[in-house]
Amino acid sequence: MNDVVEFAIEHEAWNVYALADGSKLRMRVVLTRVARVGTHPNGVPDYKFDHAVMCQVEPVQTAEEKEA
Repeated sequence: MNDVVEFAIEHEAWNVYALADGSKLRMRVVLTRVARVGTHPNGVPDYKFDHAVMCQVEPVQTAEEKEA
């Protein structure tokens, strides 16, 4: 069994990290596909997940950029 399972996005939050140089890094995992691949012996469904990792960098503004 390898049945694709439809899903709806309820919430996709960004993780935000402050880097030592003052830049900010934002990352999140985005689910792209879900497939049911079987059932465990205890009756729990077994799924395969495909995903993508999204990244954004907000660089530090230089003094000249702040004045502009």
